[in-house]
Amino acid sequence: MPHAAQVIAIMRLLGMGNFKSEPILTNQLVEVLTGQGKSLIMAVASATLALLGADCYCACYSEYLSKRDFDDFKSLFQHLGVLEKVHYGTMEQLSESVINQRGSIRD
Repeated sequence: MPHAAQVIAIMRLLGMGNFKSEPILTNQLVEVLTGQGKSLIMAVASATLALLGADCYCACYSEYLSKRDFDDFKSLFQHLGVLEKVHYGTMEQLSESVINQRGSIRD
């Protein structure tokens, strides 16, 4: 059974509850306390957005935690057919990846 905090966080990240006629994706900041399932929230939100065609970047300060979370949800992403649209890494790795999408900025 999901925690209420998980459901609310996922809904906010996906633009639900903004009291408009349709969900609109906007920047969101969601605080989730230790033990309330940040990894699950990110995986569900990323899988949902990836199913809608978006590329999703899940950033963490720790390479270990990022790899652990990706490994935990990799089979879900594969099963849904969105593995290539969901990217996990450190903030530095993902920032550099986005910046260099059209070629190395250093060149």
